Amino acid sequence: MEHRWSVCVIGKAEPKGSAKAYMPKGARFPVVTSDNPKLKDWQTQVRLIVSQIPALVREAGPVKLTVQFRLAAPQDVERVQVRKGIALPHLKKPDLDKLLRSVKDALTGAGAYKDDSQVVEVHATKTYVTPGEPPKAWIQLESER
Repeated sequence: MEHRWSVCVIGKAEPKGSAKAYMPKGARFPVVTSDNPKLKDWQTQVRLIVSQIPALVREAGPVKLTVQFRLAAPQDVERVQVRKGIALPHLKKPDLDKLLRSVKDALTGAGAYKDDSQVVEVHATKTYVTPGEPPKAWIQLESER
C-alpha cells in the first residue's frame, strides 16, 4: 500500500549552510550554530505546515521525496518570463542540495519520518517564480507500507 502526501509552503526557502562550532569559556561541550540565521524560521514554517496534515504517519521505512523550489526572480528574468510565459531554471545561489538539506531536516522535526537517512530517492528542482507569484516550495513524500 502506498502512502503519499504533499504540501505547499509559501515563503522564501532557506538553505542549510555549514555548521559552525565554538567553545564558550568554561563550557564542557562546543556550541554548534548554523551560518544562516534565517534557516530556523524557514524550518519552523515547514514543520508547522507539515504537522497539520491530518493523515500524517511517521514513516518507518524508505521514502521518496520530491521538492519543487520556486524562488524569487530578478527583474531581468521576470521580463524574459513574461515574453516566454514560462518558469525558467534558477541558476544562482542557493544551491539545490543545501535547500534540500533544510527541508529534509525540517521534515524530521515535523514527524514525517524518523530520520532523514530514510530518504532513498529524491527529485528536486529550483525555478524562478513567474511574475506576481510568491516564492514557495512544493513538498511531496511517498512511501510503501
